[in-house]
Amino acid sequence: MRKETITEYLNEANDYIKQIKEGKSELEKDKNKKKLYAAKVTACLSLLRSCLDYCSHDIYDIILKPQDGLTDEQRAKIKKYFPYGKTKPNFDSMIGSSLPKLKNIDSITYDLIESIQYYKCGDMWLYNLCSITNVAKHDKSDQLREDKKAIKIDNGLTIVGGSIIVKAGGNIDGKKVEKDVVIGPDSDEDELKAYFKKTVKLDVTKFVFSETGQEIVSTLENAHDLINQFYKSLYNHLETNTATV
Repeated sequence: MRKETITEYLNEANDYIKQIKEGKSELEKDKNKKKLYAAKVTACLSLLRSCLDYCSHDIYDIILKPQDGLTDEQRAKIKKYFPYGKTKPNFDSMIGSSLPKLKNIDSITYDLIESIQYYKCGDMWLYNLCSITNVAKHDKSDQLREDKKAIKIDNGLTIVGGSIIVKAGGNIDGKKVEKDVVIGPDSDEDELKAYFKKTVKLDVTKFVFSETGQEIVSTLENAHDLINQFYKSLYNHLETNTATV
């Protein structure tokens, strides 16, 4: 099994995340360090994605291989990438290629993999991680960008990069909204004064993935934590399965 290797990769990825967090302030001061910063981000992404693919390989070897009736040459042609999909049809197509008949042979493992898919859990972390990693692997152009706009309003809310839209008929701090109001760094300050005593526009440096617009450090931290949870649950089941073989 590849469990020990996955543990090592997660530890290594965690070290990269710490370096990336520490390097953020240096990058703000010296943009010439962006190439090195990006290299660490790419290395971390690769480690996290490899953890998932190793899980997929062990699922095949432990659960499917004993029953697949294939030769080693035929098995080598199966691309055992970790399955993911934004929709169930997308997921079904990929898992059907990488881990064929898994649902029929081991529904527990199938359900565990499905539980972290966007259409099941409502969180895009897996889809985004795999998409970002694919782009970083095949497209060597700049994968990171810098967002600097933010707005802080008097109720304590700070909005960085994007915006919030309050629809007509809604309310802001108890005040009825007659027309759609956009609250964000590019909003009209005079319009916001009708609802807030004070708004302050800020320059907040935030490094994000060009592909998804997600903040880099929080995205990596979240993916690391969720993969850590997933692989522990998976190998608890796989080790039980191995012990009964």
